[in-house]
Amino acid sequence: WGAKAKYKTLEVRSIPEPTNRTIELETGAVDIAYPIITNEIKRIEENKNLVLLRRPQTSITYMGFNCTKKPFDDVRVRRAIYAALDTVGIQKAVWRGVGKAPS
Repeated sequence: WGAKAKYKTLEVRSIPEPTNRTIELETGAVDIAYPIITNEIKRIEENKNLVLLRRPQTSITYMGFNCTKKPFDDVRVRRAIYAALDTVGIQKAVWRGVGKAPS
């Protein structure tokens, strides 16, 4: 499969708490951390000892309605809510510019 690996061993650890994952990265306890949540991006970008690599993903954040209950049973209401949503603003404020707002 190509050139010989540069490492003799590879240890994979699960660090479920996002802030702890970032701390482990900052202290050098781990070499790679994934995933990085949006709240931690600025912190990592401001650390001159770390490099943040951004790659496209295929994940979706979805907001749905219970269409069997009023007023969401009316398609016009659902369309009005969608038209009123500032999806680009949400993407910038909530996701800190990560990802792409729907078109």
